[in-house]
Amino acid sequence: MAFIQMKKTYFLFVFILIFLNTIIGLLLPNYTDFNMLFVGSSFIISSIVLWFSINSNLTYGLKLGLGMLFSLTTLVRFLCALLSINSFENNFSLVIFGVIVAFELGVYILAKVLNKVL
Repeated sequence: MAFIQMKKTYFLFVFILIFLNTIIGLLLPNYTDFNMLFVGSSFIISSIVLWFSINSNLTYGLKLGLGMLFSLTTLVRFLCALLSINSFENNFSLVIFGVIVAFELGVYILAKVLNKVL
């Protein structure tokens, strides 16, 4: 029951963050469209990753641990997207962003394997 309430609260929070990001992007001239879309995609990826981990058949402890880890990686991805330069070329933030997404995928797969073993 606690996960259902947490899930609803989290996705409402993500929706509010995406909405706020869009409003800030439209109001601030120095906040470019590239950064606005990059930050928004970071929030969407975070919600998808958390959705898969919460709705999986993992044990409660693994779900809780993944939720905390993915929250931390969401913060790092958000900072990468926010501080990114405005082009795809020579953009080190995009590389870090991709590495973090790959890390999250690897951790999720590892959790699924450990759940089967345990």
